[in-house]
Amino acid sequence: FFVVVMLQLRLLGFFFLISVGIALAAPGDTSSVCVPPTSNSALNSCGNGTALTANEWTEQTVNAGSNYCSSFDGTSSDDDNVFVFAVRPGSDAAGPYEQVRATLFANNTAFGCGGVQPGQTKNQMDFHCYALSATQGGIFVTLTNPNATDAATLDVYVGYSEGSVAGCSAGYVDEGTGALFWVGIGIIAVLLICVIVGAIGGFVYWKKNKQKSDYDTFEEA
Repeated sequence: FFVVVMLQLRLLGFFFLISVGIALAAPGDTSSVCVPPTSNSALNSCGNGTALTANEWTEQTVNAGSNYCSSFDGTSSDDDNVFVFAVRPGSDAAGPYEQVRATLFANNTAFGCGGVQPGQTKNQMDFHCYALSATQGGIFVTLTNPNATDAATLDVYVGYSEGSVAGCSAGYVDEGTGALFWVGIGIIAVLLICVIVGAIGGFVYWKKNKQKSDYDTFEEA
C-alpha cells in the first residue's frame, strides 16, 4: 500500500514539474516596452474602421501595407481609475499579426502603443494602462501593417478598470490570465484528486486483505 502511494506521489511531482515548465515556457501575457510615434499620419486612415466597444475584444483585419483606424468614445465609471488597451492574436488570427503596430491617439497626438509579441497565441496578450487624463477628447486606435504582401487579423481591446497605471496587470483586461497557466493548474488538481482517490482505494483494499489475513490466521489457530 505504502509503495503504491509513494509511486503516485512521485508521478504527481513529475507531472507538476512538467506543468510548471509549460506555464513558464509559454510567452503568456506581456506589457511590452513601446514608444509612441511622433507622426500622426496613420490618422489619415480614420473612417475606414468600426467603433470599438468598452471592455470588449474586437477582431480587426489590416490589409497588406496599410493602416486601419477605429474610434472609441467610451465613458468611464466613478470606480474606474485607468484606461486599458491590449492586443492579442485571437482565435481567428491570420497573417503577419506579430508585425502589426497598434497606436493610441487623443487630440491628434499618440500617447500609447502595443503589439502582439513573438510566440503569443490566441488569448495571450500585450496589455498597457494609461491615466484617464490622457484619453480626453476621444480616442482613435490605428493598426499599421508593414507587410506588403499579406493582410493580418488580430483582436483589439479598449476599456476601463479600477487600479493604477503602476499596478497595471493582465487582470485589468477580461480574459487576462494566460490560458496555459490555468491548464497546468487544472492538470495538477486532477492528478491530486486521482492520488487521493487512489490512496483511499489502496488503503481500503489493504485493510480488507489485512482483515482477511488476520481471520485466516485465527481460523488456522
